[in-house]
Amino acid sequence: WQKFLGQVVAASIPISVGVRIYGIADPIDRSYIAFGLPLSLALTLLWIVGITNSFNFIDGLDGLAAGVASISSLAFLVISLKLAEVTQSITVKDHSLLAAILSSALAGSALAFLRYNFNPAKIFMGDSGAYFLGFVLSSISIIGTLKSTAAVAIILPVLVVGLPISDVVVACVGRLRKGIAAWSSSKDHIHHKLLGMGLSQRRVVLILYFISLILSIIAIIIAFS
Repeated sequence: WQKFLGQVVAASIPISVGVRIYGIADPIDRSYIAFGLPLSLALTLLWIVGITNSFNFIDGLDGLAAGVASISSLAFLVISLKLAEVTQSITVKDHSLLAAILSSALAGSALAFLRYNFNPAKIFMGDSGAYFLGFVLSSISIIGTLKSTAAVAIILPVLVVGLPISDVVVACVGRLRKGIAAWSSSKDHIHHKLLGMGLSQRRVVLILYFISLILSIIAIIIAFS
C-alpha cells in the first residue's frame, strides 16, 4: 500500500497541472462527450496508476519492459506528430508536439538502456525504473492522444500499451482464480506462460516485442486513416 500511495501522489502532480482525460469523442456521430470533474479525475488517476503498474508487471525478463517502452514511445512519437499535423486546435497541436518531444526522449533513453539490459543483462532497472517508464508513457498518452477530440483518441493509447494492459488482466485473473490477491507475486504473467512452453528467455522477449510492435503499427495505421 505504501507503493500505491506513492503512485497516487505522483499521478496527482500531472493531474494538478491539467494533464487529464477531459472527455471522449463519439465515433458514430462525431460529438464530444465531456466528463465532469470527479469522473475526469478518477479516470485519469486510474489510467496513470494502472499503466504505471502494468510496466512493473511485465518487468520479469531481461529487456522486456525497456524494449516494450521503446516500441510504445516510438509509436506515440509518430501518432503525436500525425495528430499535430491534422488538428485544427492550436492547443491540441502544442500538446501533441510536447508529447512527441517527450516520446522521442523516452525512446532514446530506453533504447540506450536496452543495450545493457537485454539478456544477459548487465544492468537492471528495478521497480523504480519500470514505474518510471509506465508513469511517463501514461502521461504522454494523455497529453498526445487522450486530450484530442478525434474519434479514435481512446483507441490509440490502448493499442500502443496493449501488451502491458493484457498482462495485467491475465495475471490478475490467474491470481483471483487461485484465491490470492491480485497484487500478490505469482507466475501468472504472459512471459511465465511462454517460458512454461519451453521457450528461452530471449525468444519469449522477442515474441512479446513482436506483439507490441504489431499493436503499435495497428494504432499508427488507424491514426493515419
